[in-house]
Amino acid sequence: VSIAQLAALIAQDPSMAVRVLQVANSAMYGGLQAITSLDLACARLGLRNTANIVQAVANAQLFTCDDPKLNVVMKSIWRHSLVSAQAGFE
Repeated sequence: VSIAQLAALIAQDPSMAVRVLQVANSAMYGGLQAITSLDLACARLGLRNTANIVQAVANAQLFTCDDPKLNVVMKSIWRHSLVSAQAGFE
């Protein structure tokens, strides 16, 4: 997969595109200039990080519901999943 192909795929989902741009411009990845292009955002983040961000954003939508009480539990499960995944990489 090329960066251009990945950026074109992400561009099909506006909320996903915004999130990738936010991360690329965050303090952790931010450079001297703000990124406004998905191509440049994917290049700054790299293919692996971009794919991880996309997967995390997509999976987070699975852990939401309309019931406020159940939503609290779902968010807790989501946080636990993220921490477990991060611990597996270290």
